[in-house]
Amino acid sequence: MLPWAGLRERARRAAPSESRRSSLRSPWAPLLGPFRPGARIAVVGVAVGGLDDLRFLHDFVLAPARHGRCALLVAADAGPAAALTAGTAPDPGWRHPWTAERVRALLAGW
Repeated sequence: MLPWAGLRERARRAAPSESRRSSLRSPWAPLLGPFRPGARIAVVGVAVGGLDDLRFLHDFVLAPARHGRCALLVAADAGPAAALTAGTAPDPGWRHPWTAERVRALLAGW
């Protein structure tokens, strides 16, 4: 069981900075380690209040679990449904709701 708040805090601490990075090893490796083939993972307390949360859900929970072929349970509040409606979560870097579309596609293919 992985608490959402704990994942977010670990990601904040692991975020690479040019001054701290001393090797080519991914700074995210410890955070993504649990998502190995055959793992059964529950992420609890998920609250998606905006685009940053949606991106984090995609990049650090859904995509690693899908690529790692894990069994995944996400216990979330009602926020993700609202965030996934087209046009409500535009991703400024892509100028359309790309993040929401990626999350929707991953969830549909499970």
